[in-house]
Amino acid sequence: MMLDYKAVDLDKEERPEVLSLFPPYEGKTVLELGAGIVHFTGELAKKAGKLIALDFIEGAIKKNESINGHHKNVKFMCADPSQKALDVGCGIGGGDFYMAEKYDVHVVGIDLSINMISFALERAIGLKCAVEFDVADYTKKTYPNDTFDVIYSRDTILHIQDKPTLFKSFYKWLRPGGKILISDYCKSAGPASEELTGYIKQMGYDLHVVEAYGQMLRDADFHEVVAEDRTG
Repeated sequence: MMLDYKAVDLDKEERPEVLSLFPPYEGKTVLELGAGIVHFTGELAKKAGKLIALDFIEGAIKKNESINGHHKNVKFMCADPSQKALDVGCGIGGGDFYMAEKYDVHVVGIDLSINMISFALERAIGLKCAVEFDVADYTKKTYPNDTFDVIYSRDTILHIQDKPTLFKSFYKWLRPGGKILISDYCKSAGPASEELTGYIKQMGYDLHVVEAYGQMLRDADFHEVVAEDRTG
């Protein structure tokens, strides 16, 4: 009871000291974990460009929002420890094991290669993370609507000719508020060399400029799409 009685006074005394230990964050995007206790949300919001206040307890994050909701640069979120992610073109599953172990999420990895999936399944033996793998053609695979919180794909979708249809499937498979992260090969604006054009045709790649790639996602009803060249 003594700790509860003194908690407010202790917080007032220690808060400035704790805040002084933070690295510079003025104008930056900041993630506050355990934000339901409200200790730092108001202070962080004064300098951060954008603040994401995250907690696993819904009632706690709602209480925080009732106190600090007037800060327009703060987004209040209740995290779900049972979130589910889909990795399209997972290969041997390296990213899937990382996501499951690091973020405690359930990951489904799909790939067309039997050899890749077999290797991933061997790697999964003895591990306690929630990862499952499936040999599947992602242009034909179906999932119920609102199945995943995140869909991730790394350097895979260049093989898909009908990207718009695939992106529409992604949109249906995602739960409301879900996110998609894709890295892929694109082409630069202007005509490609004859040698490169021949290579792309030989490999069966379907390449687009970055802006067109982003527009295909918007056409599939995705919002807040950011499409950018990260090679430079």
